[in-house]
Amino acid sequence: MKLRASLATANADVRSNLYNGVDYGIRYGNYVNAMMALDRIAADPGLNEQQKKIVSDVMNLLKQKVQGQGAPAPARQ
Repeated sequence: MKLRASLATANADVRSNLYNGVDYGIRYGNYVNAMMALDRIAADPGLNEQQKKIVSDVMNLLKQKVQGQGAPAPARQ
């Protein structure tokens, strides 16, 4: 995962949010919790521009995933 690699050298709080929030949330389909953890990561002042962009990209992917879950399944004929 590109996000994990880019945040490998980040501070302990960022890594904790990544492993315990983002990774865990994605693994178990809890995308809202993963997005909340990403918000906490994005707010960290120690991130560089590349890290911020990757966090933003992952956030956008999760938003699409959450919006896709809300759509009803198509009817089968």
